[in-house]
Amino acid sequence: VFETEKDFKLEMMLPGFSKEDVKISFQNELLTIKVDNKENKEENDYKFVRREFDVYNFEKQFKVPQSVNTTAIDARFENGILNIVLPKKEEVLEKAVVDIKVL
Repeated sequence: VFETEKDFKLEMMLPGFSKEDVKISFQNELLTIKVDNKENKEENDYKFVRREFDVYNFEKQFKVPQSVNTTAIDARFENGILNIVLPKKEEVLEKAVVDIKVL
């Protein structure tokens, strides 16, 4: 999670998941990211002796500041990376720059 002058940005690596596995919601100042892998349980004639990687379901929540314009939150998922942009409200941006008179 990082902040710029105009917005907050959240990047999350989700290798092994597809866009359809990702659910994002916002309620009560909490941004919830839930990833649910609908794993195909295939019956095989073998069992794993050792497995180096696996994909697990998880849920993560982030408290969103009141300065965020929650109606303009944007999320994109590409190549296993989830990018969420939380733009700041216009009035916050206007207040961000304060001119100080030099005496």
